[in-house]
Amino acid sequence: MAVLSFALPTFEAFAQGHEATVEEVFNAELVFPQEKGTLQVLMAPGLHAKSGNRSGYTPLMVEYGLTDALQAEVAWSGPRYTSAHEPSALEIGVKYSFIDIASRPIHVALGVEYLTPLISREANSELEVFVVLARTFQESGMQVFFQVGKEWGIGESDASDLDDEEGMEGSLHLGFVYPGGRVHVTGEFSMLEEKGLNQRYLTPGFVFGPIEGWQLGIGLPIGITESSDSFRIITFITCEFELFGVD
Repeated sequence: MAVLSFALPTFEAFAQGHEATVEEVFNAELVFPQEKGTLQVLMAPGLHAKSGNRSGYTPLMVEYGLTDALQAEVAWSGPRYTSAHEPSALEIGVKYSFIDIASRPIHVALGVEYLTPLISREANSELEVFVVLARTFQESGMQVFFQVGKEWGIGESDASDLDDEEGMEGSLHLGFVYPGGRVHVTGEFSMLEEKGLNQRYLTPGFVFGPIEGWQLGIGLPIGITESSDSFRIITFITCEFELFGVD
């Protein structure tokens, strides 16, 4: 029988006592995985606006620590509220993390995610490969990170040709997480190459840990190029607990 017990929003890291004070940020992937046997559920309502067109969404994600280094995840894009037709999608992925490389506070994570549309036959599936590099400053607990990723659209015309540059999209993120008790400050710079658009965003954010096992976040991406959305708001709520008793 499964044993459910709520955990702290930080996890006891498996190398030299590092702690991931923030579980999620708003655009990038953080380097730390879920602990072995720990399940995290995330819901992230958001709103985009550009040239009078608005779209809302409420994705749902579940992450589970298969080991202290390997994490699996399943995500659903959730209901969308938009004037344009955007099919719902399902995403599955894995992330493997190397923490405290060479006994230094330097960390690397490698990840693969596969996204496929639900119901719609017109939209293509996508494959993304990403790398995250991070450094933790032990005195302050601040973490800085860098992420780069590449995406390939997989449809009937290009499923057998993943090295075709025309079907390739990508992203780059630079950011930091600064812990501050129950309120943490985050900042991200994001470059997104998507559907022929070069979007750039600066995203200040705050993450709150009101009670053990729960976190709330709010971020305000600011578009700094013409092709970027004029307004975005991203929120999230996470709940983390141990699914099985793990020694």
